[in-house]
Formats: sequence, structure tokens, C-alpha cells
Amino acid sequence: MNAATYTVSLDVTQERIDRYGRANGDAEQMHYDPIYARARGFRGTIAHGTMLAAPLVDLALRRYGPAFLSGGRIAIKWTAPVCAGEVQVATIDEAGRIEAVNDSLPRRPVTVRGETTLGGPRS
Repeated sequence: MNAATYTVSLDVTQERIDRYGRANGDAEQMHYDPIYARARGFRGTIAHGTMLAAPLVDLALRRYGPAFLSGGRIAIKWTAPVCAGEVQVATIDEAGRIEAVNDSLPRRPVTVRGETTLGGPRS
């Protein structure tokens, strides 16, 4: 295994949110209507969780290599939303721990925490 830390950044644009929603069929209004989203306490439209999780798979592939595709797992917990116009920056360390932050906000709140594993029994 490689002892490096890998990082990936995702610019969350409304266009990206819209395209992802069309591809996966998610019509939830909080992803597309900023007035609706703000009325529910968000800063604006929020990104799809699975859209934000996709780069985490990329990190795991970079960390473990192709074996991750057949024997890898990711377990994550969302802790804060990422809205249109913001940037999520995620890292994976040598132990497989994942953390993502909202790089657009002053205090860089953590948006997701989790871990990756390779192999082992399925639960």
C-alpha cells in the first residue's frame, strides 16, 4: 500500500447539480430551486450526496488501486451540506480515513467523514 495522502476537489455548480439530477432521476426541489432551499434553512440549492460521494471512490481507487473495485468499501457520514457555488475538498489518508470540507466557507466545515476498507468480511 502507498503511504501517501490523496486529495480531490469538486466545484459544485448548479449546472453540475442539474446534470447529475437528470442522470439519476432525482427531482427533489431542494436541488433545483434556491428559494425553496433557502426557505428550508440551506444557503442555496444543495448538491446530491451521491454526486459528492463519487470523488471519494476516485480517492479510494488512487489509494488502493484497481483491487478496490472488487473488494473495497466506503462508509461515510454526511455532517454538512455543500451548496451550488461552493467547493468540496476531500482527502484520504494512508489508513483509509476520509474527510471532506467545504472549502468555500470561512471555517471550512467538515461535510463528510468516513473510512475505506479493502477486503474483509461483508456485514
